[in-house]
Amino acid sequence: MGVWLNIVGVIGNTLQFNFTGPKVTGSSTDTLTVNSASDGDGKVVSANMNVENLEVYDGAARKTTVTMATGGAGDLTLVLPNSDGDSGNALTTDGSGNLSWTDMDSVCAKMLMLNWDDGASQSLAAAAAGRYIDKISVKVTTAFDGTTPGIDIGISGTTDKYVDTTEIDLTTLGTYVIDVSNYESGSEEILATFTAGGGASAGVAEITLVQSFPSVTA
Repeated sequence: MGVWLNIVGVIGNTLQFNFTGPKVTGSSTDTLTVNSASDGDGKVVSANMNVENLEVYDGAARKTTVTMATGGAGDLTLVLPNSDGDSGNALTTDGSGNLSWTDMDSVCAKMLMLNWDDGASQSLAAAAAGRYIDKISVKVTTAFDGTTPGIDIGISGTTDKYVDTTEIDLTTLGTYVIDVSNYESGSEEILATFTAGGGASAGVAEITLVQSFPSVTA
């Protein structure tokens, strides 16, 4: 009867206890410990569970399982953002466990398929301000057979700002990666300006632009 004397009351489906650190114990290694709300904010400080999987049920047949990753070194703390973000956001980390919502454009790669009969200039990425142009890669999957085919990647008025035609051999299969690492404060469209060369009848390349927007969060 002693334990029942320690029950303060029932609120809804919750039992309240007036002693510190109630435990539900299966063995010395299978323990759920709920620490007291000693920090004064009225919330439980922590719930410590020595489990492999945390299963949360919806009251019916569905459940969500959170599993601890194996092989890690040391404790892991993840701090969730204080909002549910916007549509299309991704959950990113600052490297110290603090998570935040980030627009997908800030961590994405834009890809353009280039064919031997494409027009002279194509848009690789829409105009945007405050971004880094991190890397540009060109993967030649089908060699171009025209006379001196070439490609410049840049902006209107400076078509070779990021990649000059001399840096890529479109007549040879392979992948060419250019580290740009250039910050653009202005809003410019990224263009791929292509020269097919005389007598071209074949050629395919994949152009990938990796860009980031370090200031974009939600």
